[in-house]
Amino acid sequence: MLNNEQITEIKSRLEAATPGPWIWDVNSAYHQMRLLTTHSGMYFVMGFRRWGTQSAAPAFQVFTKYEGPVSERGSRGLQRADKLLKSHPGKEHHEGYDDDIDHPDAQLIAHAPEDIRVLLDEIERLRAENEALKRAVGRA
Repeated sequence: MLNNEQITEIKSRLEAATPGPWIWDVNSAYHQMRLLTTHSGMYFVMGFRRWGTQSAAPAFQVFTKYEGPVSERGSRGLQRADKLLKSHPGKEHHEGYDDDIDHPDAQLIAHAPEDIRVLLDEIERLRAENEALKRAVGRA
């Protein structure tokens, strides 16, 4: 069952992340792929930057603050994900090896599968509860 703490965590990730809707913008001729907003002047949510000679790393739009309208957050430009790292709680001794990306959009993306699963489970539970209540009212 979805508890209040889970709802608060999901809402917090969603509110801190760049507001949607988002679209992928792919230019295959120039080998560019970006995730953009469809509002407020097409803000970058995520892009990719070279990292070494063979790899690319995602880059995220960094803001001065992460609340309010995206146009008022104070864009600091795209920063490559390896510049936004933090240690996972309890794994600080692995710094540089098992790091997390400290950015609201990265956290929303990373938590999306579990958040969506929890929300879908809650919808199913509420629908079942609603059907049971309808049957009980019908018998009364």
